Amino acid sequence: MRKSKLVLLCGAGFPIMWGSPTSDSLTETIKNYIREGLSNNSTLCNKLINNDSFESILAAIESLLYYSIDDSNSSYLASFFKCTEEIDTDSLWDIYQKCINAIIHEVEKYENRVLQDETARKSIVSLWEVLNKKFENISYYTTNYDEILPYVINSEYSCLEATKSYNIEQFSNLHGSIHLCKKWNGQRYEVKHTDITSIFNYALANDGGNPNELMIFSPIITGRNKTQRLMDQHFFRSIVSFAHDLSECAVLIIIGYSFSDPHINMLIKEYTSFDKTKVLVVDKLSNVSESSLFNKLIQLIPIQSKYTPDNSSDDWFSYNNSTVKVYKRGCENLFDHATFIKICKSICNTL
Repeated sequence: MRKSKLVLLCGAGFPIMWGSPTSDSLTETIKNYIREGLSNNSTLCNKLINNDSFESILAAIESLLYYSIDDSNSSYLASFFKCTEEIDTDSLWDIYQKCINAIIHEVEKYENRVLQDETARKSIVSLWEVLNKKFENISYYTTNYDEILPYVINSEYSCLEATKSYNIEQFSNLHGSIHLCKKWNGQRYEVKHTDITSIFNYALANDGGNPNELMIFSPIITGRNKTQRLMDQHFFRSIVSFAHDLSECAVLIIIGYSFSDPHINMLIKEYTSFDKTKVLVVDKLSNVSESSLFNKLIQLIPIQSKYTPDNSSDDWFSYNNSTVKVYKRGCENLFDHATFIKICKSICNTL
């Protein structure tokens, strides 16, 4: 008999197998735009490119934009930069647009590449077939900006009856998607889904947070005030659904997620019934005993004992008498070698 629900949460490590851009490559691309656009402001340029993460860089640029637009904004970063050369708001806004569009463009490239790869499409369908045989409902959530998995599943099972038979309950991009835009509905702006990617070229206030504070809208949520952006109706609906599904799921599979988003960590910790839910984590660990994964997991999951190796394979280890299992080889080449299908069967067979 099939269990009621599976929640599948995929982070940035999941699409690596398909050649998705890495954080390092996106960061370097953005730094090049900054060097080019702020060549006349060495202090500001050096401060921005002295960050190791593209999200931190975008957060700093957003803070400067808020300061330039609204003098009442109390951003400590903007106040700091007030003491440097004069900020050229037009140049800064141009850089911000280019940075967001660069991320969108890179995601679009690997999304199109995967959707045209017949082997990758068949692997995704095979994965869904394995999960479908065990679970009554499947909910897929991701922090990534692509829509590869839902596009493949929905295109393969496009008619209503087929969709129902494959238990598709929820596909959701928790941090936005390259296929989102804001459109005027006659009364207000609202987030809409588009089949084609939208070029980001304007700013609109989000619905969440203080209505007196400008919140720059982009189709992907990154950088400053990530949790406040999620209060927008479209994104908040996904957060509520995620919490609800966590509270009901029999199995939670987490793939390639770094556990670095406090709002997602909080939802996992507060809404998952760990006495009833089995957890599978896919992470790349070169040395289990030295990894930080245990320290991350113990903050979210009431683990009572340290890991124990799985006797059947060196690729696995477990916590809490196998109610929490970890596959330590990561996401690279999972589908190419049918490894992930074996992973899904392994976790399903323990139910």
